[in-house]
Amino acid sequence: MYSCSVVDEHGDGKGMHIIVVVLLSALVSIMLILGVVGAYKFWEKKIREQDQARLLKLFEDDDDIGDELGLGTVI
Repeated sequence: MYSCSVVDEHGDGKGMHIIVVVLLSALVSIMLILGVVGAYKFWEKKIREQDQARLLKLFEDDDDIGDELGLGTVI
């Protein structure tokens, strides 16, 4: 009878240990997912800014060519 109570105490401790492991795993998974989503959003923003800068540079280059050829005064 003494051994049954010892087994019950260890069983409760083991159950609590499993709950803690599951909760920590869920927390780590959520943090990892949030980190990946945040990194993806940052990457998208950086790519969008690079594309906008490339577009602006394209139009600036066209203006420089027009100025060099003196076409600005013709039109």
